[in-house]
Amino acid sequence: APPETILDDEEEPFVPSHGITSAEADQLLEQWGRNELVEKKKAVWEIIFELLTGPMPIMLWLAIIIEGIIGNYADLGILLAIQLINAGISFYETTKAGNAVAALKSSLKAKATVKRDGKW
Repeated sequence: APPETILDDEEEPFVPSHGITSAEADQLLEQWGRNELVEKKKAVWEIIFELLTGPMPIMLWLAIIIEGIIGNYADLGILLAIQLINAGISFYETTKAGNAVAALKSSLKAKATVKRDGKW
């Protein structure tokens, strides 16, 4: 019996697929690799460096340097404390979010049902 056709909005017939063969799947796997995203994990020092070199932290560093040049060490200490506390909190939040994503990813096991050689 011919496969059932379904019409979409543009009235073009849609014929359901019979899937691909195992040989075609092997060839596609060899040509393109596995269907997965490459995980990009940053080192701790990269995260800290980015937190200390953004636009706002750079302005704070400039203010710290200026306070040091003019000899206002009390303000220098306050600004330095603000900079380090902000970086510490941001580092905690960044790693916490990364750990939450990793936990979600490990709990979700991807499984797909495919049609190979005309069989599910």
